[in-house]
Amino acid sequence: MKPFRYLCLSLALISEATLCHAQKGSIEASSREDLLAKIGVATAYSLPEFSEAYVFYKDGSMTKSTLNVCAFDNSVRFINGRDTLKLRSIVNVDYMLTENDKFLHREGVVYRLLRETPSLSLGERKRLKLSEPKMESGYGALPPSSSAKTSSNDDFSTTDTHSYGYLVNVDYTVSYDYYLIGEKGKGVQAKRSAFEKAFPALKDKIRSIIKLRRLNLDKREDVIYLFDYCLNESK
Repeated sequence: MKPFRYLCLSLALISEATLCHAQKGSIEASSREDLLAKIGVATAYSLPEFSEAYVFYKDGSMTKSTLNVCAFDNSVRFINGRDTLKLRSIVNVDYMLTENDKFLHREGVVYRLLRETPSLSLGERKRLKLSEPKMESGYGALPPSSSAKTSSNDDFSTTDTHSYGYLVNVDYTVSYDYYLIGEKGKGVQAKRSAFEKAFPALKDKIRSIIKLRRLNLDKREDVIYLFDYCLNESK
């Protein structure tokens, strides 16, 4: 785990049932609490729980671990005994497969795939933004204490654990972004212009269907609808 602003990454991620608009709120935390454990995995990560996954590397090798994707910093983290460790060699990862989901790594960003084709895919990134802590009178941050250990697998490294004194309040915003991802390179945010570039022959149809259906491309169901529509129309 990371310093306070990183520890707080889990305070406010929404559940899997809520998929679109940004949500705001706040949480109160007291001294020396394990915030990730208190808030729960479902609010801290892309998946509602850590899941067994196969990690496929660009060199063709593969490992298996129980992992999840952190929403605050987009890091991949896995469970090793009682510790939550951070995947260190993400630059070498191609993709990860759980029983129900596929995560794709492209240029330092990990996307949860919603749709996949050989040439173009649709991915989701879950985000958490935090305010600076609002400190109670007499607040004192204690020196950080590290729980770092070395994993037997050189592909992984630990995160850090920190403790803080007294009571703090933190405001948060949780949101989702959607991306069109080509065979290579970083994803492009799935706005109208990106769809028009990906499907140039459908430019007029894309504008028409967005207007007709009143599609909001900040909403998962709407961006999936437009992606499926474009694939069907381009056949």
